[in-house]
Amino acid sequence: MIKNPPDDYPRITAALAYDDPEAAIGFLEKAFGFKARLVIPGPDGKPVHVEMEVFDRLIMFGPGICRLGFASSKELDGKWN
Repeated sequence: MIKNPPDDYPRITAALAYDDPEAAIGFLEKAFGFKARLVIPGPDGKPVHVEMEVFDRLIMFGPGICRLGFASSKELDGKWN
C-alpha cells in the first residue's frame, strides 16, 4: 500500500504554473532561498516538472498547459475561471 503522504513529502503541496519554469527556478532560489530538489526536463531540455523546497516546505511547478486546465496567470489573461 502506498504511504500517504509519501516519505519526504508534506501532506499539502502547492502546484503552480509558470510561463518560464527555468527562470522561476532562479527567481525562487534568489528571492526566497528555495533549492531545486527535482527537475524533469522535456524533450527540448526545458523543465516540465520542478520540485523545490525551503526548510520543510515544498512547491511543485511546471509550464502552464491550458488544455489540461493548468495555466499561468498570463495564459488566463490575469483572470480566475
